[in-house]
Amino acid sequence: MEDIRRLVARVVEQHLEEILDVTMDAIVREVPAVARQTDDVRALVRASTRHTTLAFLALYADPESPARLMLTEARRATVDHAGEIFAMDEILQIIRTARQVIFQLGRQYANAERGHVDPESERHATEALESFLTELEREENSIGKARDTVGDLLRAAEREEPDLG
Repeated sequence: MEDIRRLVARVVEQHLEEILDVTMDAIVREVPAVARQTDDVRALVRASTRHTTLAFLALYADPESPARLMLTEARRATVDHAGEIFAMDEILQIIRTARQVIFQLGRQYANAERGHVDPESERHATEALESFLTELEREENSIGKARDTVGDLLRAAEREEPDLG
């Protein structure tokens, strides 16, 4: 299974620019807030998606690597920076859209790379590809929860009377 995970990561990375083209088309189509932005802001969304995807691929290829910290930092920076432009639900919609496109194209490119294989190898590949989507979902869910916690704290602080004493 580790070989297949590395193959998927390598293939996605090799085709990353093509995948990002399709991903950005989908994000612009699916997220009206992105469609309304300037080309410069959309370029930032693409760059952020690229950076986070590369961090994710390093972790996916080697789950024991120290890349989890790099991915966590990339995700946090993405959400923090995007939070200056987009609402949290829009950020999550961007992430969900990107996740689906990257997964679908990753699967397509990985299957094309592997060609015809025996049923047992196909089962392992399917498991590896499903774990790819599961990891992407897990990362998205942790972002949403972490950001909601921060938002809850900020909202609570706004409701409290200032301590002027």
